[in-house]
Amino acid sequence: MNKSLLFLLIIIITSSTGCVEHQVNTFHTWCEDITNVDLKDKYAHFWTISFSVSYDMEAVRTSYTDTLNQIHLEKVQHRAPRTAWRQDSELHILNLSTLLPIKPLSIIQEWSKGIALAKQNKHTKATDICLYNGLITFFDSLHIHTMDKDDLGLKWIDKVVIIKIHEETEKY
Repeated sequence: MNKSLLFLLIIIITSSTGCVEHQVNTFHTWCEDITNVDLKDKYAHFWTISFSVSYDMEAVRTSYTDTLNQIHLEKVQHRAPRTAWRQDSELHILNLSTLLPIKPLSIIQEWSKGIALAKQNKHTKATDICLYNGLITFFDSLHIHTMDKDDLGLKWIDKVVIIKIHEETEKY
């Protein structure tokens, strides 16, 4: 094989595989991105000439909700059918105090404090950065559902505390 043909073959192969676009479409990869993981180092091939990143924010929002639901289901040992769900730009969560020996108000205060710190970019732990920045990026409000028995202990009452994240739409 002569040198010019080999050179041409290398150019064709490199140009067809040298451009890589990585799509961020899960909460996990979005979290890596916002916590300064070098996505090019992690996802590009060594022969990559051009690397770009695109975002499917709706898929990331869905993945965020699914991830939070799964983590909370594990915490309560799957004693509820779901613990996190979304309705448009509202995130709904079951107050874990419904199923765990925790004071309901402490859960609400923890979420409220985490949101405030995220708005000020004051979280330092990667898990908190991902959790709370995801919340303020993807949702306008957090609805915390605390289930409690009525005075007779016969019916469940859903007490909902709404924490407004954005007064006007700033989310993706």
